[in-house]
Amino acid sequence: MVTTRIPGISISLALLSLSVWAYPFLSATLRPHLIETVPSVVLAPAVSKVSATSVSQVVIPDLGLTAPVTFLPHIDPLEVQDWNAIQPVLRDGVALTTTDESFDSAASSFLIGHSSDYVPNKYSFIFAGLNALKVGDVVSLTLKGKTYEQTVVEKKILSPDDSEAFADLMTPVIGKQRLFLVTCWPVFTTKQRLVVITERTHTE
Repeated sequence: MVTTRIPGISISLALLSLSVWAYPFLSATLRPHLIETVPSVVLAPAVSKVSATSVSQVVIPDLGLTAPVTFLPHIDPLEVQDWNAIQPVLRDGVALTTTDESFDSAASSFLIGHSSDYVPNKYSFIFAGLNALKVGDVVSLTLKGKTYEQTVVEKKILSPDDSEAFADLMTPVIGKQRLFLVTCWPVFTTKQRLVVITERTHTE
């Protein structure tokens, strides 16, 4: 039996598959540039939509980003075994981790998200545009109806093997409550870690 291939259909299916995979990445990386030229884009739907009834979410207006947050207390991202708890939730949004019981009282916490993921999902590239953040930009984190405003103070690119540098980040600073936004960097690699350092400036 002779089968006939229809090149046009094969090409169309390939392009469709590619677009489904690439859309989240393009949305995440292009959005900061759109915001710079068209300020109203900040108000548009972001990479992911979160219901108004959601109790835990992060909003970064300067990236046009909104994503659900899973809070993981008593989890240290510097410990290899704790990644068993972190990895699964990254396909549902981002993970908020602290070695304390409460984010409220934690001196240091981590907000972790993918810049790319080998398994396509709507949060594969949620932090792909993170490097566009600047000192003074605001990160708004809502947990169980309480909102914490964090302001960007610094950015670092670290080796994932540099445990000393990460330990220094977690050293408590008197009077400061810091949240570190962390993702693999550059995009499509796990070579380094981009760390955006924020400090709490307001709670309501």
